[in-house]
Amino acid sequence: SKPERLSLLAMAATAPLSSADLLLACDPDDDESILAVASDATLDAVRRAYRALALAVHPDRCGHTEATRAFQLLQAAFQRRCDIAGAARNSAAGPYSHAADDDVDEPSATPSCGRAK
Repeated sequence: SKPERLSLLAMAATAPLSSADLLLACDPDDDESILAVASDATLDAVRRAYRALALAVHPDRCGHTEATRAFQLLQAAFQRRCDIAGAARNSAAGPYSHAADDDVDEPSATPSCGRAK
């Protein structure tokens, strides 16, 4: 919840909290809070936030006991934002446009969010 997150941020000023702690304190359905972006953030801003947080909470780099769960939470939020952005881009192109086919990326382990080639 928002008050809980604010109290965690206030605690971070006195006792250092990891990025994993902050992510795990977020509502799992609140993508903006998880990704630390505004609701009207551009796709590039979302990508930059995702990359920075992914580096901070990746289980291979972060020693937090819940790093895997935090990373999965981050990936799910990023994928939802990409799906929303892709749906908006496809609907803007029109039902008979093949514009959506032009930016298909090869499958990868990390969501690409429609990155231009």
